[in-house]
Amino acid sequence: MEKVGNVQLNYEYYSGTDDYSDGAIELELLDYVKSDKSIMEILKNDNRWPILYHLSPVRKNILEWYPFDKNEEALEIGSGCGAVTGALCEKLKSVTCIELSKTRSLINANRNKEYDNLEIMVGNFNDIKIEKKYKYITLIGVLEYSAYYTDTKNPFVDFLKRIKNYLKPDGKLLIAIENKYGLKYFAGACEDHTGRMYDGIEGYINSDAKVRTFSKNELENIIKEAGYDDVNFYYPFPDYKLPTQVYSPEFLPDGKDLVCSLECYDNNRIRVFDETVAFENIIDAGMFEFFSNSYFIEVGQKENKEFSKFTKERKEEFQIETGIYHTDNERYVVKRGLNEKSRPHVMKMFDIYEEYNSKGITILNKCEKYGDDGLKFEYLKGESINNSLVNAVMKRDKSLCEKLINDYKSIVNNIADKLGTEDFDNNLQFVSIFGDARELVGTKACKNIVFDLILENLIDNKGQFSVIDYEWCFDFAVPVEFIMFRAMWGFYSTHGRLMDGFMTLEEIMDIAGIQVDRSEIYKNLNNNFIEYVYGKESYQSILSAYKKINADILNSSIKDSILNYAYMKLGYTENENFKYEKKILENIISVMNEHSELYDDANKFFKTTEKLAKQGDKQKKLFLGSEIFCTELTNCLEDLNNTITYYKEMASKKDKICTELISKKNDIDEENKRLQDELEKVHQELDYIKSTKVYRYGLKNKVDKYKEQSGN
Repeated sequence: MEKVGNVQLNYEYYSGTDDYSDGAIELELLDYVKSDKSIMEILKNDNRWPILYHLSPVRKNILEWYPFDKNEEALEIGSGCGAVTGALCEKLKSVTCIELSKTRSLINANRNKEYDNLEIMVGNFNDIKIEKKYKYITLIGVLEYSAYYTDTKNPFVDFLKRIKNYLKPDGKLLIAIENKYGLKYFAGACEDHTGRMYDGIEGYINSDAKVRTFSKNELENIIKEAGYDDVNFYYPFPDYKLPTQVYSPEFLPDGKDLVCSLECYDNNRIRVFDETVAFENIIDAGMFEFFSNSYFIEVGQKENKEFSKFTKERKEEFQIETGIYHTDNERYVVKRGLNEKSRPHVMKMFDIYEEYNSKGITILNKCEKYGDDGLKFEYLKGESINNSLVNAVMKRDKSLCEKLINDYKSIVNNIADKLGTEDFDNNLQFVSIFGDARELVGTKACKNIVFDLILENLIDNKGQFSVIDYEWCFDFAVPVEFIMFRAMWGFYSTHGRLMDGFMTLEEIMDIAGIQVDRSEIYKNLNNNFIEYVYGKESYQSILSAYKKINADILNSSIKDSILNYAYMKLGYTENENFKYEKKILENIISVMNEHSELYDDANKFFKTTEKLAKQGDKQKKLFLGSEIFCTELTNCLEDLNNTITYYKEMASKKDKICTELISKKNDIDEENKRLQDELEKVHQELDYIKSTKVYRYGLKNKVDKYKEQSGN
């Protein structure tokens, strides 16, 4: 037994060895969480995926969204380093964790030591005696590993059967797992556990690993074979590891709702098609549930929550959750602060709603207080101006586009006129959030106008437009044109691909009555607002240091993708931790520019450089010479996926290039020797000349002549 802070660790069933580990990096994690550093400070000073995976605050979203009964208890099986344990402790009466690894359990205990409702049992779940039953049992990223620790013919089913013994009759089993047919895996992302492209899709035929992920139908069959009845699927996006949204069958995304990030943090990858565009068509075809990247599965009676969206990447005081719920009679929206600091920010929306109503402005979506820390909003079913405009663009209906933009302009101006307008004065309050805008002094401005009047937030509700999100309002004057610019620019930035050859940004701005020559001013103001919301060292900016290669073979060469990645990473090498990496990246850029035809595979290229980096002696000058480097690259190229056949042809050029380099070096050496011989002859001839009487006589005459001319 051991106690860390308020947390009790039980070693009664610990085998004495950690059978599952990410390696030495876990000892670093333990040192991190024992220190006084905040999680954000730790993340800022590292750039490795295990650090991000175990410590990212976004990990908690996969359970934080769920409507737990705060008077009940939970058993977390496979709690790891405690990425989601804190969410359970905050929401439940007590939490018991089971984890194989002592090191991981100590990490969990240290990062969650303030909770007095947490106990961690170290050992194999199959060996531990559990004396009571729980309302909630969680398997977050655990089910796929069942075959490692349950030695039976059907380990996934048998593991779930054993768990059933510890659930209350009305209990819930909550599972999070990857979908082997997730769209990102078709688009080039590696299988999360084996690191191989298409491994899950192909049924792991080329893998010796016991880990397995499944399709939606396969998971449902496994769970029901284990003796469970109610199986409810939810769809975390972009996946269950770093989710920002959770959908349900009752509330699936619209075809235009999902924007797939081009960034990847766990493995280098190739991008073979545009996932955002693909998801639009998949959703329209009714296939989203099959292609969702991950699943959250609720085994038991279904709760009434249909959707959740988090903004945890913001500053603490602005972090909120938006949830959609239903009863037999209605569907409604609830917004709540995710912490004590952000609750006043949420409750301020109620004050805005009442102020607008007092002035006869009824365009804001109906709002009322919900419990102690939330607001309840009416759920509106209409279509947003954004979606209507997208449809008009796809139909190439310019007159409808103009009408929709003019409708938007009228809505904004009507709100401003009812609130009362004034000349913009660039006051200190404005400058403190948006920055200096003296060029806009005297333009039309308005206090307390909804700042986020973007096209997505305006819904056509039975012929009347309603504002569904009024989170941002300021009690100082904001230029009205700036508000409209954000909407038009935001639309074009997101859907510019659809606009090609149809309408330019300048045309859109002209219809909206926005002066294009002010665009840079407005962009700067918006960037300052983003910094105000997210902070200078925001979670999003910290993520940049964790980016892996995303080689887009549709829009650029893989060489360009690697070089862009290398240049990007050089922007994060000021920190002491990244100095060694900087040297590697500088060599990558140098070598690749010299022999670009050899470096057409992003994933294998960086595995090579990482391998060399590990082998190198930090006390010696790191040298990635072309011959050594090409040899290492050739070894890696032998393992390439057979679908990328032309890489082997590229690798075969290695010997020729190396021979040419050696030949050129020999030629240079010979030429250098010839020049040195010539130079030696010149020196000998010069010495001879200096020794002759003619040279001495000529030099004497020149000296006498100089003296005569100078008067000396």
